[in-house]
Amino acid sequence: MLLTELLLALLVGVWLGWMLRAARLRRRRPSSPARAPAFIWSDHLRDALEWCLTMSGAMRIVLWQMDRTAELITPIASVGAARPAPQSLSGDPLTWAASQKLSLRLEPPPTWSATPRVFAVPVPTSDGDEFILTFEVADELASQPSQFDGLGIYLAGVINVEAQRKEVFQQHGRAAELIATLRALPTATDAAALSQHLARAANILINGSGSIVALWDGDVGNVIACEGDAPPVGATFRSMESETALAVRAAAPIIRAPGSLGSLPLVAPRERLARKPKAMIAVPLKVGTEVIGVVAVWRPSGITPHAAQDLETLAPYAALQLRHARELGAIRTMAERDALTGLNNRHSFDAFFSAEAARFDRYQRPFALIIFDIDHFKSVNDRYGHDAGDFVLQKVGEVIRGSLRNVDFAARLGGEEFVVLLPETELAKGIEIAERVRTRTQEQMLDWRGQRIDVSVSAGVSAIPECVPRTDALLRSADTALYASKRTGRNRVTAAEGRLAEGRTGGGA
Repeated sequence: MLLTELLLALLVGVWLGWMLRAARLRRRRPSSPARAPAFIWSDHLRDALEWCLTMSGAMRIVLWQMDRTAELITPIASVGAARPAPQSLSGDPLTWAASQKLSLRLEPPPTWSATPRVFAVPVPTSDGDEFILTFEVADELASQPSQFDGLGIYLAGVINVEAQRKEVFQQHGRAAELIATLRALPTATDAAALSQHLARAANILINGSGSIVALWDGDVGNVIACEGDAPPVGATFRSMESETALAVRAAAPIIRAPGSLGSLPLVAPRERLARKPKAMIAVPLKVGTEVIGVVAVWRPSGITPHAAQDLETLAPYAALQLRHARELGAIRTMAERDALTGLNNRHSFDAFFSAEAARFDRYQRPFALIIFDIDHFKSVNDRYGHDAGDFVLQKVGEVIRGSLRNVDFAARLGGEEFVVLLPETELAKGIEIAERVRTRTQEQMLDWRGQRIDVSVSAGVSAIPECVPRTDALLRSADTALYASKRTGRNRVTAAEGRLAEGRTGGGA
């Protein structure tokens, strides 16, 4: 029969097959896929396999897919009987038939078949996936493999249509994600939160296994957001050290297809990923001609042009918003920080104290407060000048910052006074931290233009609920303890209600 006549007969047979199926004994439905195939497994494909079974008269049809990574040829689904087990690629005649795109009779019959004659027919899909159909037939129906070629072509057409449907669904999902991300960008004002949102959106757009967003400063990249299987936040890389760095250096996107990734790491040296990707895309985040960062995504297989285009479309808007977020962050930092010492200022301390006080009022969580005052600070200004006074303030601020835990909050109240709030801390621990600051300050060897400046601090410590019952009395209680330290000789730590800290050092400075 000529091929055109066969195809015409197949089209007519589609209608006849569904009509006949209602009158036939109900056959076994195709078994569930052994693993996720490259196409959408739908009722259309199930119906197509059943129709092929009806038209061929075979006892069982199996749809196989070659998996060269696992070195297996895997049965995706079967009709007429249950699926056989996966077969090794090595030496199996199915492998040869799929690779050569040739129909053949399997002789002798494979061990997984219970029929005397088995025919293998390639399924020539347009996306290059290697599928093959096997027909197990009774001896009286056996003829030549070519009689099943038309069914292979028909099933390939169904698979191609399903693959196109999958691509349409994926494009729709990417478009929805792109629109949602573009809408969300103007509302993101924190650089870290914005970057995390961008990393997540990029991973969805590319359908990746991992992604990062990094800021670029001079010759160094710093990962500030990650998603999936990716290097952690804080990982750094320099120019020419990774595929991502090459995209920054070129100020242009790079796409690595399967087989083109070299020996360079994806993002940073010594990165560790659970599974080595086969493809990646890195898109610089540019504002004008300036590269301020980069977004990179990778996946176990190739990256479609549509997905890459979506990410490249998103990048300029994300870059602009990221720069705005960084600038806003810098402004916020200036508003919250003391310009001289780098500690928080009085305004930000008041806000933090209010939040901690509200937490105590609701949950009764304890916290402590320390107030420090630089001893004889006026004499430093009078003797060495105000520049020296600023130098001393900076050094004391460094000691305070370096003596605290990550959860603690330090601020400059004004002049030579500093305050430290210690969440979840009782009085004894507060005294310990205050004593640590006092000791380190006294041990500093401050050299100001060849002149040594001896500096010490006095401190008052209070805690709630140990020392005071209400939060509005805590600051006043610590301030009273501070003045007790100053009255009794300075360079010492005093606890609230006049109790002196153990291990203090007297002798005013």
